[in-house]
Amino acid sequence: MPNWCSNFIEIEGPAAQIADLAGKIIVYDPETGDPKFDFNGISPMPEELLFEGLDHVSESLRFFGLGNDMVVSECEKSLYGYHYKLLQEQLSPWLDWQSATVADVKLLLEHELHLQDLCKINTAVLRQARSNIERYGDLSWYSWRIRHWGTKWNAGECQSATVTETSIFIDFETAWSPPEGIYRAICAAYPELSLNACYMELGMYFAGRYHNVGSELIDAMCEESEVQAFCIEHFGMTEDCFSDGDED
Repeated sequence: MPNWCSNFIEIEGPAAQIADLAGKIIVYDPETGDPKFDFNGISPMPEELLFEGLDHVSESLRFFGLGNDMVVSECEKSLYGYHYKLLQEQLSPWLDWQSATVADVKLLLEHELHLQDLCKINTAVLRQARSNIERYGDLSWYSWRIRHWGTKWNAGECQSATVTETSIFIDFETAWSPPEGIYRAICAAYPELSLNACYMELGMYFAGRYHNVGSELIDAMCEESEVQAFCIEHFGMTEDCFSDGDED
């Protein structure tokens, strides 16, 4: 489980732009009617990045990155140590390990699909991974979200979401860190709006605030000595929350 980062964001500006933005980023649970901050509304993630079967993709990428004419037994330094030994163990009964080339192994794996599981290689997943890297610059959802959203998951629990004619206020949680990439996307798309956001994560003990100047987002992170006072002022924390529990 991640450390949860507490956040709130307040956006103000012209009514038409507020309504347009709110319609994109606030969705409602069809069963409960509860509001949720949906990052995809402002920075949509390609669905192809959600593909399953990511185990051992890095091993597959290393192997398939080798030249077809290379002799596999001479590629130990180019592969993960455990994976080289695994390939040697599983493939030796099928071909001459000392002379087999990368092309020989690829051909074998295409015809003997059960060997892919044994060798920790999945050619279908590998093709999807390569396509994702070429099209989107990322292997899968995780790295894409970190780069574009600033956090690995969509917004977590939404404590409140209030929309007026000229403002949006959302109180929500994110995994590990604030969604800086989402704030940047909002500022880029709506530079006339005023954005102010605060965040705190007491597991790693950091806090701070964001604001924008037009399309530019500015992060003012607290010094460690400022975190307690900041959290008390902006998140309603009390001094007891920062007690180490050692007092009698």
